[in-house]
Formats: sequence, structure tokens, C-alpha cells
Amino acid sequence: MFKRLILLSLALVLGGALLTQTEFASKKHTVKWEKASAPVNLPILMYHSVENKPGNGLCVPPEQLEQ
Repeated sequence: MFKRLILLSLALVLGGALLTQTEFASKKHTVKWEKASAPVNLPILMYHSVENKPGNGLCVPPEQLEQ
């Protein structure tokens, strides 16, 4: 009886996963682009190191970071 319950539960879970997968595969996602009438500014987050090591090109100097 316990094995049947486990098999039934497994079948329900797998069936639900299959239905969900086919539902997502059948939907087409579209994106509507909007044109801007003026220039758009986007802030860019630059990661920086706390320790400024010489020769590290990936490290942003503190003077540049404050700008």
C-alpha cells in the first residue's frame, strides 16, 4: 500500500512538471520597446576594491570613484 502511494505521488509530481513545462514552452513572450523622446541616462555601478593595489587595472581609484 505504501509503495502504491509513493508511485501515485511520483506520477502526480511528474505529470504536473510535464504540464508546466509544456505550458511555458507554448507561450511566446514579446517585449514592447518604447522610444525615448530625450536622451536617457543610466547609472552604472562600478565595483571597486577597498584596497588600492598598484598595477590592478580593475581597481577604481578613489578620486575617480568620488566623481
